Amino acid sequence: DTIRSDFYDDDDKYSRVTVKLDSVSVQDNFDGLPAVDDIGNPVDYSQYLNADGTVKDDVRTWYSRGDGVNTLDEKVKEETVPQRVLVMHLSYTNESSITQEICVCPNLLQKNGDRLDYGAVACEPTDETMYCNGTLDDLKYGEFFLFTTDRDHSKNNITNVAPGETVEATVAFLMDADELQDLYADILGSGQKTIVSLGDLQ
Repeated sequence: DTIRSDFYDDDDKYSRVTVKLDSVSVQDNFDGLPAVDDIGNPVDYSQYLNADGTVKDDVRTWYSRGDGVNTLDEKVKEETVPQRVLVMHLSYTNESSITQEICVCPNLLQKNGDRLDYGAVACEPTDETMYCNGTLDDLKYGEFFLFTTDRDHSKNNITNVAPGETVEATVAFLMDADELQDLYADILGSGQKTIVSLGDLQ
């Protein structure tokens, strides 16, 4: 389906953007993806790979906070969680009458009871007395870790999109393997009106 921006208005020539989710897939490696980060800069992903080329598990360690005087931080538990890479291919169309800069800014959401939570941060503390460190924290912060397009761009904004022109972009997220169920995406990153279900990915 094609999704219009929340700000889509026949009288608003500056905000008329539509986006189509061309495809979405899940893999256990970085195969087929360029070595770039979330704003398109070169990056080395080999540190996140096992010897067989699959993505490493995220090893998370929870600590209780000491007061820094009488008590020190103390390890409470450790968890090893398999990871998957979710890849989205998107097409954006400028339906305004002027050249625009289009933000590529989808977010993932996880169903939690009756609500949808943005950016399910895997290593989340249970309260102020606890904190957590994960070995893949650099990639797992609830937003895409990879952005690429063959167009000119400023960070993750595609620049100089002419009226009526369609441009393509790819983003990738690192996910817990068991998070793929009840997964949703806010395609335009602008709120509830642009949320779609990705729950059939398994």
